[in-house]
Amino acid sequence: MNINLNFIRWSALRGIGQSKAAGFTVLIPFIGWAILLNGTAVEYLAVASDLFQQSTAQNQSGASPSLISRLFTLSNLYFAYFGLTFIGVASFMFKAFCPRIIKDYPTPSKYVQDEEKFITDASVNLLAEKTASAYLKQEKSYKSKLVPIFMSRELRVQMDAIVNQMHLSGNFGVGGSDGHFVTPMDTPIVENILEEVSTNRRVSRALVESFRADARNSRSDFMIMEYFSDDVTLWQIRSIILILYGVGFALLAVPTVRTLYEIINSMS
Repeated sequence: MNINLNFIRWSALRGIGQSKAAGFTVLIPFIGWAILLNGTAVEYLAVASDLFQQSTAQNQSGASPSLISRLFTLSNLYFAYFGLTFIGVASFMFKAFCPRIIKDYPTPSKYVQDEEKFITDASVNLLAEKTASAYLKQEKSYKSKLVPIFMSRELRVQMDAIVNQMHLSGNFGVGGSDGHFVTPMDTPIVENILEEVSTNRRVSRALVESFRADARNSRSDFMIMEYFSDDVTLWQIRSIILILYGVGFALLAVPTVRTLYEIINSMS
């Protein structure tokens, strides 16, 4: 069974991973223990002992409100520490594994706007091969049903449209008499064409050069497809990062919920 993981895109994780607050949490595992092991810091952060008068009355051990307050604060600090640690690890993984394009640009349009003027013809040739390879890899994953789907629908739709337009314009010298590149209904076989482009085979030099020429005339479209293909790479890493963020924020919520409960309990 295929599971669609496209909602865990790098661009979706970028909002947290690129934030300054998340970047600071990377330091938490190193400085957190210094706070937890500092008795003065715990006393300074301790919740008002008056809040635990009700808890003391119900407590059979006879512990004082100040002791309960200190233990309550210390446990909350542990929740906060481990929550921030999970977020810090997730942020570190994001910075380590997220593709540069996604980290630098929030949207494909922004990427094209800032970088298109710097893309040379040689870069477009490499870009054509990269997007063709990404399409084939994701299409193979989609059909194999061995791993969750990480296909970019945008990449698939746009690449299919571009290849079909190139064919209709008569820019491909593919012949197609053997049915390898074109069906009997004169429809281009996208995967076979992209296979030739990605491997750059000498036997299909005319087709590859024709594809590259069209790519140079549509460089913004290929840049957008590059963004979409990078956005869904490394689905395993993206899944781990999402889980770490989820656990981290859940742990951070615990102190708030516990304190709210004690406030309500003290008022009853």
